Amino acid sequence: MQVAPFTSDVLSVNSSAQNGVVVDAQTSQDAAAQPAREVDDLDLPASYSINKVHFVVPRLDSQFLAQEFNLDRLHCIMDWLWLCGQTDPPRPLNHQVQMDRRIVVTERMDLHVVRSDDRIFLKPLPRWLLTRTFWETCYDDEIMDEHKTSLAEALPRGSLRTLRSTALGFLLSYIALIQHESDFYIAKAAHVVPDELTWQQWKLLVRQVIQSSDDAEAPLRAQVADRFIYGELRLERLNIVYLVRGLSVKGYIPRWNSYGGFIRRNLDAIVAGTVYLALVLGAMQVGLSTTELGGNAAFQSVSYGTAVLAILGPLVAVVLVLGLSAMDFVRNWAWNRDNEKRTQKVLGRRWR
Repeated sequence: MQVAPFTSDVLSVNSSAQNGVVVDAQTSQDAAAQPAREVDDLDLPASYSINKVHFVVPRLDSQFLAQEFNLDRLHCIMDWLWLCGQTDPPRPLNHQVQMDRRIVVTERMDLHVVRSDDRIFLKPLPRWLLTRTFWETCYDDEIMDEHKTSLAEALPRGSLRTLRSTALGFLLSYIALIQHESDFYIAKAAHVVPDELTWQQWKLLVRQVIQSSDDAEAPLRAQVADRFIYGELRLERLNIVYLVRGLSVKGYIPRWNSYGGFIRRNLDAIVAGTVYLALVLGAMQVGLSTTELGGNAAFQSVSYGTAVLAILGPLVAVVLVLGLSAMDFVRNWAWNRDNEKRTQKVLGRRWR
């Protein structure tokens, strides 16, 4: 049986603050000796989808966990993540607030602790992750790759991408995010930790996890999934990596959700570039009227090239933006048609 990184089911431990010290209804040893709290329906989501068609009632099994802990979009660019973030743990929530970042709740693990200038995505900490039952039944041979059959076959040497390693990295990220009581209440206000969790219970959990890491043969942070070696990831750089790698023309997260938005966003840049070229041409016209530059062959060549660029550049840029919009429209149309056919096949019916 696997061992949990903590000894108490903290949500079942009654605690109160007395002189800043956790006082349990029974000693920590007695709490650890109690049977592990079972995960019930109240701890799990109401439903989740399979193949984006069927909805099922979740159970704490590998199929549900593989969807909850899916990091494929980050693990496929592991060689590039050093460009997107540092190997430091995430900074606490009070720091995120100081940086004017708002917390955006997401249920996607591959968006957890991804940030931009004004927001940071956080996946809420589920109740079942705070139970020993989960950790005692989540084994390292459950590979986060449905096409592979063994750990050696699925992973590059030195890599770790299992359900348990992902869960551990996720838990440790919250230990980094919630260090002070102010961090805890920021998390409560954002609804990213269970409502019934108290500050004293959280401190008890963190102390037990840190103690288990000190007692382990290898530090817990050395046992996390590859993605969690890195802390915060920058969204803009992830978008660039996805574009450069050719994984998505929209980037990691699309910066627009309509063709009109895409065209407006790019036309703004084209207009700004055109205004700059107009200023340059005005300056060159003044230069050509002077004796020193008017007879300079090199300056005249540059002026000629700039004039041609000012005429053709905006036109080419507009055509390119419209062409990309048309290409994306065709691609989305083809995808929607294929998705409709797949849904017809799965449901075994037609509607038109």
